[in-house]
Amino acid sequence: MPRRKLLWRLYPTYLIIILISLCSTAWLISQTIRNTYYEIMKQDLTIRAQVVKRNLILKNQPLDVTWVDPLCLELNQILQTRITVIRPNGEVIGESDDNPNEMENHHDRPEILESMQGQVGMSVRFSHTLQKSMMYVAIPIKKGNQIIGVARTSLPATSVELTLNSIYYSIALGGVVIAIISAIISLIFSRKITKPIEQLKKGVERFSRGDFNTKLPIPHSEELAALADAMNHMGMQLDNRLKTIIQQKKTARGDLFKYD
Repeated sequence: MPRRKLLWRLYPTYLIIILISLCSTAWLISQTIRNTYYEIMKQDLTIRAQVVKRNLILKNQPLDVTWVDPLCLELNQILQTRITVIRPNGEVIGESDDNPNEMENHHDRPEILESMQGQVGMSVRFSHTLQKSMMYVAIPIKKGNQIIGVARTSLPATSVELTLNSIYYSIALGGVVIAIISAIISLIFSRKITKPIEQLKKGVERFSRGDFNTKLPIPHSEELAALADAMNHMGMQLDNRLKTIIQQKKTARGDLFKYD
């Protein structure tokens, strides 16, 4: 395998870790914001549906399209939301934005199925009637322990999506800036790690050429400092031994000339 410098082994690893962390954090933040927005919107629609339910119960009459539909239109002007009233069999008997007699049966709608279980039903989906994405919240209308109908309110989800897209853009832009800054910091940090090692390598190369006069700089890292100190000590010992050997050779040559 081709050999690479330690810097280019460390730096990509740091960069990948940073990018994964940034992407994970951005995804979690965006999901939290999205869920929070939808939860606020759900609570708002639930309150409006409760108002519709209260007005229907106050009439104290069997639910019938002849008076339920006009009431939906009236409440729509006050609540500024789409209102739908459905019988347990899924028949629409009141609708503020369309003719209930021309609407299909709603028994299979997710929010209607939930409300028929006595819960607050919620769904976000595309409305073929209004041709846009909507959030629906449905609550059961009870008479005693019996569910006699469902009051449903809805608002366009497009405004929420536009707001979320703006937030996502800001998060993405901030993420790019942080990624660039982190990449620069990681490169500096990687160089700080590898630079002392490069200096030690150059020192060893000088030792191999017989240059023991230049001492290796002592890095800030405890482990590398100990290594540099040991190498400087080793260089000093080699230098002393080399000088001793040279001196011994000179002495031996002097003795030879003396005897001649």
